[in-house]
Amino acid sequence: MKAKEIREMTVADIESRLKETIAEIQKYNFDRAIKGQVDNPALKRQLKRDVARMKTILKEKLAN
Repeated sequence: MKAKEIREMTVADIESRLKETIAEIQKYNFDRAIKGQVDNPALKRQLKRDVARMKTILKEKLAN
């Protein structure tokens, strides 16, 4: 998800999307632990970067 897309979202939308993304990371970790391998190993990195972007932009919006 691009930073521009996140900035266009409301605070509530960002918070809900953040929770969804964190749940996706947990599911990814669970699948990796059970199966031993995953379909897309780069997915976790992308999800973690998305979480960082959302947290940064959320902090910016709450500061204003």
